[in-house]
Amino acid sequence: MQTTINTTLSELQPVLNRLSLPSETKLRITFEENDPDWEARKREMRI
Repeated sequence: MQTTINTTLSELQPVLNRLSLPSETKLRITFEENDPDWEARKREMRI
């Protein structure tokens, strides 16, 4: 099962502290900046 949640780190921390997940559980975390220049910097990093 896959679930996508859009949240901030401050909102996610208490949830992770309360979770009891099986050891084989995998998490994928993508960090996004709320910065208008982020896309330009991301392109520069790829070059």
